[in-house]
Amino acid sequence: MSPKPAPKPFVKPRYIALTDIDNEPDDAESFVRLLLYSNDIDLEGVIAVTSTWLPTEVHPETLHDIVTGYRLAHPNLLKHSADFPLADDIDAIIAAGNPTFGMAEIGKGHDSAGSDLIIRVVDKEDERMVHLGLWGGANTLAQALWKVRSTRSKEQVDKFIGKMQVYAISDQDDAGPWIRRNFPMLRYIVTIAGQNSYGFATWSGISADIHDLFDGPDRSLISKDWIAKNIQIGPLGAKYPTYKFIMEGDTPSYLGIIPNGLNVPERIDFGGWGGRYKKLLDPESQHYHDSNDQVIGPVDGKKRDGPLATLWRWRPEVQNDFAARMQWTLDTPTSKPNYPPTVVVNGHDGLEPLHITVHRGETITLDASESFDVDGDALKYEWFQYKEAETFMPASFEVATLDFHGTENDSKLHVTFPDKTITVVGFTTVNEHSQNFHIILRVTDDGVPALSRYKRAIVKVVK
Repeated sequence: MSPKPAPKPFVKPRYIALTDIDNEPDDAESFVRLLLYSNDIDLEGVIAVTSTWLPTEVHPETLHDIVTGYRLAHPNLLKHSADFPLADDIDAIIAAGNPTFGMAEIGKGHDSAGSDLIIRVVDKEDERMVHLGLWGGANTLAQALWKVRSTRSKEQVDKFIGKMQVYAISDQDDAGPWIRRNFPMLRYIVTIAGQNSYGFATWSGISADIHDLFDGPDRSLISKDWIAKNIQIGPLGAKYPTYKFIMEGDTPSYLGIIPNGLNVPERIDFGGWGGRYKKLLDPESQHYHDSNDQVIGPVDGKKRDGPLATLWRWRPEVQNDFAARMQWTLDTPTSKPNYPPTVVVNGHDGLEPLHITVHRGETITLDASESFDVDGDALKYEWFQYKEAETFMPASFEVATLDFHGTENDSKLHVTFPDKTITVVGFTTVNEHSQNFHIILRVTDDGVPALSRYKRAIVKVVK
């Protein structure tokens, strides 16, 4: 049998984390997981900051301590990917923001190693967007933006903020609202129901059902027993603390940029592992807030609707991927190392979406039969229409259901598009327009744990 081709290289997303680590265990948990994806993400900064829960302290030393576990695991990780950075390189990008709360000390004379790092990273000659995850407060980012605005022209400021996308784990100080007021064209993803509105926030779908705040997902995958067995193992897993309130509340800020074929890092409105947010209908801002998906609960088979479902719907894939990577850190894995499948649709093997243009009423074939698994595992194919990703106004925008033809677990899908693309917006019916449909293919291997990758086909239907 001839060897399978190597997967097509992908463009790594750039990422900076701003963390109020030591306020509770979940930041440390999220940092451990992040390190396991440092081969697929260009981690360019980890900044210890304050928050409403940690208003006068920052703890970069805790980040360095976690890196000691990564340092011990690094030789084993290199056996699975040559792209895992050196522990010294990660230590070098850890910095501290000022140990002050919110906007109390923003302005001249209040720069910090953390705010300087943000400016330095964004200023690099690199066309890729810089993704910033606000795990805690936003004042270090606010200071960086204040300095840039105070020392540069409007055109230079616009260029600077145009290179960033922020995913805030809600507002944890008063700096986030200040940033959105003063820099409305900065791409900013946040729950807008108010400061610390955790129970309503999309990101809490990662694990808030631990406390019965909602139901639907499989809770066994976030139980303390599951974590002890699958995550708290090896030198890096030993740095993963047991949760007290919520497991990894900050992880959603980077789940959506992991290269997996589903995520489109610059299009949070398309939905992915980090949830789905929609842009506010305001041409004067680039702010995104929570949006709803309708999902079938895997345990009871009942429909669930809400913003948290946009994230927990992917829990099995997210947790299995985490567990598989933690196995990579071990000298003696407890199971055969598993790697995710490579999805190829119509000859397209990249992780970016496949764009197709068709005419109304046309039938096309999506062929994933060239997909493969480097481990030789058997593959399961699941095709589905991601309706919510196709519209910016789910409450008043009617999306047609596509006509899928094919058998279950078939690597080929025949799909017929509607003769008419009728859209109802409010009380207005629009018949003559093009429309985009999102078709997702999930391919899952039968390894242990089972791993999934995707292909997103975005099909534009025209006259």
